[in-house]
Amino acid sequence: MTDFITNSSPINLIIVGVFVLLVIFIVVKTIKELTLKVGSNTLSFSSKKTQNDIVKVVTDYADFKYKIKDEQAEGINDLHEQAKRVVAVQLDQYIRRLTSDYISKLRETDSSNTNITINVFSLMVQLLYNKMYKFCMDIYEKNHLKDKTDLELKELADMDYIRLSDIFREFMRVNWFDELGDYESLHKVCLSEEHFVKELVLQILTSFRDLSRQKYELINTINDIDCRVREKVQSTGSLPINAISILSDLYIPGTGLNMNSVENWLNITK
Repeated sequence: MTDFITNSSPINLIIVGVFVLLVIFIVVKTIKELTLKVGSNTLSFSSKKTQNDIVKVVTDYADFKYKIKDEQAEGINDLHEQAKRVVAVQLDQYIRRLTSDYISKLRETDSSNTNITINVFSLMVQLLYNKMYKFCMDIYEKNHLKDKTDLELKELADMDYIRLSDIFREFMRVNWFDELGDYESLHKVCLSEEHFVKELVLQILTSFRDLSRQKYELINTINDIDCRVREKVQSTGSLPINAISILSDLYIPGTGLNMNSVENWLNITK
């Protein structure tokens, strides 16, 4: 090295010096700010973190990200299943009541074919049930009820009752035949149940509103936790303690967000 310095011209020494400084600058700059991406999120780490440390943090965060999104998906699916149960319970009431009332009307006629008519009508009503069920679940999946007032829900229930009545009439128009008896008798039965059905639709919409609010609360809470954890990782260079284990009971099926678990999250991400 001494010989190189002694035998080199001043110009060569200047060139070598500039080159060395440039290399040092690049190395320092690279180490100082190493940025790694996980999905659409960016994690930045200051110098002093070895590559193994950085890989571990990124891997831990990716695992956390996957599990918290999986928890969100499970929660949303559970709320959807609850909506299905709400519709099934309410429509079952309606179908049973409609069938019972119409069968009572049929028995008053003393027709020799009453039993056959009852069986055929019961099958038809099950097909009608499927159409009404789909109509109700379409309302839930539009996800537009969370901010509705009680008055707005009542107005929507009245409109949806009319739409359900249209579905009923169209179905019966296509499928009705003389052996089923007098359609006018069924029509009178339906009119007598108007108030009951409107209340039933209102109960469905009210439940949907509650489930929609839970869905938005779940999504917002998950996003808030994710943001807090990402900020914590960026500032400390490590995943908060128990970050993943707390996820196991963040959402309780059939109940909703576990507020104790959410509170724990708020504490560990302060």
